[in-house]
Amino acid sequence: MSFTPPNLDNLVAELQSFPKRSFRDRRWIPSTGGVYVIYDKRSALYVGRTNNLYRRLKHEHLEGQGNSALRRELMSRMGFSGRQVNEYLTDQCEFQYVELADANVQTDLEHQMKLKLHPYINF
Repeated sequence: MSFTPPNLDNLVAELQSFPKRSFRDRRWIPSTGGVYVIYDKRSALYVGRTNNLYRRLKHEHLEGQGNSALRRELMSRMGFSGRQVNEYLTDQCEFQYVELADANVQTDLEHQMKLKLHPYINF
């Protein structure tokens, strides 16, 4: 039996068709792996991948637990304090995600989304 990788164009379309969610409403975040895009009011802010969307989005990015490149860059580039990052993500940002278990497919989709969206923090 051979493995057929998913079509990246289909995954890009699926991710972009997923409804944008507010960081205020975290109950919709699954604890599965996947790729996500965070948007502020202007455009794509950050693209990432993880083996646990809930932990990454809620605990690491929003609450500052663990190692979050997004938080570090917001503090560095925008001069935010940790509290200001929380407020910015909660009040000004939304996210989309697609659930993906395969780490290789996550990496490919993350790369494709970065090329397509040119998110501010990733570039």
